[in-house]
Amino acid sequence: MANSWLKKLILFIAKEDPNGLIILAADHGGYVGLDYMKQSQTKQTDPLIIQSMFASVLAIKWPDDSYTDFHKDLKSSVNLFRVLFSYLADDKSYLNNLQEDKSYLVIRKGAPTGIYEFIDGHGNIVFKTLEE
Repeated sequence: MANSWLKKLILFIAKEDPNGLIILAADHGGYVGLDYMKQSQTKQTDPLIIQSMFASVLAIKWPDDSYTDFHKDLKSSVNLFRVLFSYLADDKSYLNNLQEDKSYLVIRKGAPTGIYEFIDGHGNIVFKTLEE
């Protein structure tokens, strides 16, 4: 049902505004492999589960080819709005202060309670505690 609705909506937008920008995004991954989201607070070691928790669920329909100068800086949803606003304003200065594409999670079981970096800025799975 949702897929059918989304397809109709996207086709309608594209027809009514061929230069429209369409973004479908989620703020986190699908947590595939876990029974419920709170299980992510237990230290995970399976790379597939970790990738699932932090996967960037993102699709963008750019209106033209001018996006090529912008999308190369979009490696995850971390900088989505900086890239988007830079594109919309045609102002690349927003790209001067991109944040590192890292992923963090609060861990309460399987390790000392704290905030941990799970994916580093290069896409590698790590498990580093944040020093206070």
